[in-house]
Amino acid sequence: MATIAIKLAVPHCLSSSIVFSFSKVLEQKEQLEQKHLHLLQILDSERQAKWHYVQQTEELTSEVKKLKNEVRPSANQFLIE
Repeated sequence: MATIAIKLAVPHCLSSSIVFSFSKVLEQKEQLEQKHLHLLQILDSERQAKWHYVQQTEELTSEVKKLKNEVRPSANQFLIE
């Protein structure tokens, strides 16, 4: 991790704490970016799963309609006899 030194008109004892604080901020930024990336991956995975379930639901709905159409003529014929 690169540390950027910023020259400020502050006593020497404070400048090292500023650099240390900035380093901690950079580290926290990196951690947040990693968490953000992880959440984006989860979101993408969930979207793919949703798409898969929507496709599966559409296929099953179509199959149910087909089966209902097959059963109706048989049921009507049974009622006529």
